[in-house]
Amino acid sequence: MTNANPRNLPPHVPHDLVRPLDVYADPRLLDAPYELFRDMAQTYPPVFWTESNGGHWVIVGREAVQQALSNFEIFGSEFGGIPNEPSQANMFYPMQLDPPRHTPMRKMLTPMFSPKAIWKLEDEVRDLCRQLISAVKDKGECEFVEAIALPLPVLIFMRRMSMPESRYKEFSSWVHGLVTGSTAEIRAESFVKVVTFLRTAVMERQPNAEGDWIETVLASQIDGRPIDRETEAWPIANMLFLGGLDTVKNMLSHFMRTLAARPDLQARLASDPAIAKDAVEELFRYMGGSNPPRMVRKDTDFMGVAMRAGDLAVAYTPTTPPADEIADSSNINFDRKEKWHFAFGAGPHLCIGATLARLEMRVLLEEWFAAIPECSLKPGSKVRYAAGFVNAVDELWLSWPTSAS
Repeated sequence: MTNANPRNLPPHVPHDLVRPLDVYADPRLLDAPYELFRDMAQTYPPVFWTESNGGHWVIVGREAVQQALSNFEIFGSEFGGIPNEPSQANMFYPMQLDPPRHTPMRKMLTPMFSPKAIWKLEDEVRDLCRQLISAVKDKGECEFVEAIALPLPVLIFMRRMSMPESRYKEFSSWVHGLVTGSTAEIRAESFVKVVTFLRTAVMERQPNAEGDWIETVLASQIDGRPIDRETEAWPIANMLFLGGLDTVKNMLSHFMRTLAARPDLQARLASDPAIAKDAVEELFRYMGGSNPPRMVRKDTDFMGVAMRAGDLAVAYTPTTPPADEIADSSNINFDRKEKWHFAFGAGPHLCIGATLARLEMRVLLEEWFAAIPECSLKPGSKVRYAAGFVNAVDELWLSWPTSAS
């Protein structure tokens, strides 16, 4: 659907590439986001312009998203979001850095998130999964986000940061407001809460190479010199906070929303827990992940479209399965050989926490379907979504048979 009356259109943007889309508040994203993603993948041009939020490009489809996320020389990350807020630049490292500045900082963080380091957490993750599931199993229903998807990754993260677990809902609400807030005021208020809290946390900690994640960062070096608390350690803590408190929660909820409508897939997971690892990758392949924002660094021709330095863009990873697959809601195959996806991004900004996310999701699927072999969307309930740079689920009611029913 073309926007019939574009206003304030930059001279280099063709009228026929304008489409209506508000990445934060579009009713279609809040009602049935995956229907819109399928429509975008099948019928929209790979690059189009929206006038919302100051105007920016939207990138969809496998080829366009792959090229955009892999090419930091053209699509950079050193800016303050959409709309571009200069006060929010240089606040989330290394996410808001491009090579060469990005490289040594990511290298410094890599040991904390290596497979060897993360796999040590499996018993802790499994114990927490069992506790959370046990609390709802006999009830025959739960609001999945509040009961499972939110506390699982957030509590694991907060333990790694030595933060008070009792405040996990409060902290999560800040991040949720920052990345999915429907108004600029909500996003700005949430931003201030996050960075103010983290600055205090960083300034009060002492360096300790064997300590929590904040203390380990403070004890680290970048290019052979001590890390600077104010200009480096604080933005790193902001980034860890942002990633740890929201991403896994949302994808777990999307996974369960999808599985709740597929008894056949649930039966596979219940009868063969070893398939959970493949299930996670296949669901990522089918559903995608976040919607990374980028800034065009130099005038370029991308997918046949003239872009100018300073243009903003959002790449929608949920539109990356081939059009025939994304149109077919039954095309989820845990036995698929190639489960290629962009759920964790691509290029130098590939999500550093991907191993932890995979661990948490795999163990949750194993434990959930061992305890609750079949579930469905609760009759009469409606899934509530939120939009933004992540595709969030705010409410997901599930129900299942119990021994008393």
